Amino acid sequence: MKVGVVYGGTPEESPASILNARDAARALENRGYSVELIEFEKDIISVLKQKGCDVVFLCVQGKGYGDGTFQAMLEHEGIAYTGSDMRSACLINDKILCKLLFDRCGIRTPEWEILTRRQFDEGNYDYAAFGYPFVAKSPTRGRGFGMSLIKSEADIPRIMDAFESDDTIFLERYIKGRFFTVGFYEKDGRFEALPVVEGIDLDHEYDKGNKLITFNTGNFEVKFSDLSDECNDEILDISRRVCMVTNARGLARVDLMVSDDDGLPYVLEINAVPGLKEKSLIPKAAILAGIDYSDMVESILRSARSTDSIDKGVAYV
Repeated sequence: MKVGVVYGGTPEESPASILNARDAARALENRGYSVELIEFEKDIISVLKQKGCDVVFLCVQGKGYGDGTFQAMLEHEGIAYTGSDMRSACLINDKILCKLLFDRCGIRTPEWEILTRRQFDEGNYDYAAFGYPFVAKSPTRGRGFGMSLIKSEADIPRIMDAFESDDTIFLERYIKGRFFTVGFYEKDGRFEALPVVEGIDLDHEYDKGNKLITFNTGNFEVKFSDLSDECNDEILDISRRVCMVTNARGLARVDLMVSDDDGLPYVLEINAVPGLKEKSLIPKAAILAGIDYSDMVESILRSARSTDSIDKGVAYV
């Protein structure tokens, strides 16, 4: 089997994509697969065919890449690939659509509202009525980009960062608390949950009140949750429901905050192409659970689907 590990993305997400692809490719090579690292270009389909790739291990990230764009191209050509299908990837990579879905399905998520560029430019939105503090978020940018914590009226100009890629963004109630995440990977027809882990942003550990936890620097660790069994069970249940309603496949990560105020978990987002380098959140959680990194990467590869099998179901466990 010839595996094309394809990387690339927006300027802000491309560096992480490259690192993810390199570690995944190394793991597959260690398992005896013929692997080729390939950068996403406009002629990517021709390159894949020229190199004789049987399957694509998808590591592209960001708007115009891993948001369903590349998946649609592969589905059109009947080329098998890892991860969620085009429709699911489109949904997951639009945080506004996800928020609407969470609300419709009764999945607890921070209160939110849409803000258009016109409202922002004309200054006709009542931020005080929404309530400080809140987070202004781009619906399509990943890795914590396009996000600003707005603590008072003086911070309103910082919302502009979220409009760099989108004309419509959203405001989300700031949840002060602790960050937890649940990784999922597909193995033998089962979408298996990794343990609930807490992400510790070491750069921001002593200043969480004034910082957003983004894990952009790579200076972080994870540890097993020390929450009650009841809260852990709820986090796992919510995370499975998020994966089910978005039809996530292959690999995904659900991020949550557990509020200091009420002790409840709130879903922030789901990631369809989360970090997969050995020092990323999911691999670190897998290590805590005693799962070998190469075993996990090979399982993800073996879950790859082509057009004729893309609608086959999976058990969420």
